[in-house]
Amino acid sequence: MRKLIWLAVLVLTVTIVAGCGNKQSGGKGGVIELEVAVFQGGYGLDFFEYAAREYEKTHPNIKIKVWGNPRIWEQLRPRFVAGDVPDLTWPGWGMDYWALVADGKVMEMDKYLAT
Repeated sequence: MRKLIWLAVLVLTVTIVAGCGNKQSGGKGGVIELEVAVFQGGYGLDFFEYAAREYEKTHPNIKIKVWGNPRIWEQLRPRFVAGDVPDLTWPGWGMDYWALVADGKVMEMDKYLAT
């Protein structure tokens, strides 16, 4: 049951990001490419890969690239500073979320969650 909840959250989030993505052009025949960067813990990336493939099955115009690392925040930090952030990320607990909010690096999702 817990995996289904996480799958639903991931699908919802990817849907929201796909709907208001910032750097996808859809230039290759209308295909939208999304980058998902996640903390790679003891369970690996299997769940995230599975969720991405399941989402792609029902949304053929979306291609999701999932990657991860146990120390992902160290890889993401320079990208956040440069403004080159992944479309969706789950960096685990090593990230200062409030600093990202203060710097305007986090997209407000209230209007998407209100429906």
